[in-house]
Amino acid sequence: NFGMFKEDLETCAFIGRMQEEYGYPKYISVTTGKNRRERVLEAAKLVNGAIKLSGSVQSLDEEVLESIKRKNISTEKLLDIAKQAQGVKSNVVSEVILGLPTDSKKKHFKTLQKLVDSSFNTILMYQLMMLPGTEMNTALSREKFQFETRFRVLPRCFGYFNVLGEEIVCAEIEEIAVENATLSFQDYLDCRKMNLIINIFYNEGIFEELIKLLENCGLSAYKWIEKIYSNIEVSKFNDLVNQYIHESTNELWESKDGLAEFVENIDNVQKYISGDYGNNLLAKYKALSLTEYFESVSEIASLSIHALIKECNITDSTILDIADEIIKFKYFRVINIFDMSYTEFEHEFKYDINNDSLKLSEDKDENFSPQQIEHDKPIMFSFKFNAEQKSMIKSYTDLFGNDLAGLSKTLSRVYLRQFFRDVSMVNR
Repeated sequence: NFGMFKEDLETCAFIGRMQEEYGYPKYISVTTGKNRRERVLEAAKLVNGAIKLSGSVQSLDEEVLESIKRKNISTEKLLDIAKQAQGVKSNVVSEVILGLPTDSKKKHFKTLQKLVDSSFNTILMYQLMMLPGTEMNTALSREKFQFETRFRVLPRCFGYFNVLGEEIVCAEIEEIAVENATLSFQDYLDCRKMNLIINIFYNEGIFEELIKLLENCGLSAYKWIEKIYSNIEVSKFNDLVNQYIHESTNELWESKDGLAEFVENIDNVQKYISGDYGNNLLAKYKALSLTEYFESVSEIASLSIHALIKECNITDSTILDIADEIIKFKYFRVINIFDMSYTEFEHEFKYDINNDSLKLSEDKDENFSPQQIEHDKPIMFSFKFNAEQKSMIKSYTDLFGNDLAGLSKTLSRVYLRQFFRDVSMVNR
């Protein structure tokens, strides 16, 4: 509930002065409140967007919320928080939990749809933990909602230590719900797949300009996400998704005792430490999508936007031209984003799709015309990391490493958009 009290503004003002003097901190891990919007927004502004603005919902389905005895503030107020926060340049985050009592694949997808088609730019998707001492973990709740559970090692909660001369190997084990009376295990895996797609294609504005284009054409961003979901098997991106589902399944143990025995072996714990086991899978596969698989990500993004526009009978071919340019534009801003060689690119564009000067109308009553953003002639743009970005990339790489495990840790701590290459016109 940070930002709810006037003293929090004093804290943020002090941090803002430190940022101005020392360029630090870049990121502040804190959960903000929801009931004092103006104060929370002011707090985020004072620290230059370094805190995430939170609008957690767990679910937007009334039956699910009643089952967990939770009452959210109204959906309209939540979406208004996200809309107002756009001017602060902060990450606007909502949180969803999969597998809650009475939850189903349909309900989970519906909650995600409402959040994607709002102004939240990041949706954090969690699984239901059966925490000791909670009502959810009682025999009565387990029987009532017909929970089926599995066990796994918590990410980053493992190691071996010398305690009074004795080597102790340990790992923290959590129990999560993977089925209930209205959610089968296959539905659970389908939801996990959709979670991955949203994390890659929607979260943190990876394809923000494409979503703005869809909005100006009266189309739903979630419908585009659905097309990606349904077209996965005809793309190379399917390889990444299959690896993710395979690992999501294999990390689950039916027996807690069996997993406990497994992690007593120091060789197995070493594999958790090295990143072979026990990663935050959404972060791990987001890292893979930005490195080894970003070309495939771009291909499925293009394939799916073409399928959606065709399905919606939009006959203006220039809309597809703009969509393809946006995808190419983001390709050059993002590809090999954490490569220490700081690769630069140049490319010609016919349309003005630079996010800093995007001219797509925000007035839903105004008809969008491609001519609004068409250059008189193609213009050459360069894509380069600025000095501050290079410094940040180096500092995170030095801290966590440049391997997959290190990139996963970095992604869980940064506002990714800060690392997109700067774009400027080439004067020739």
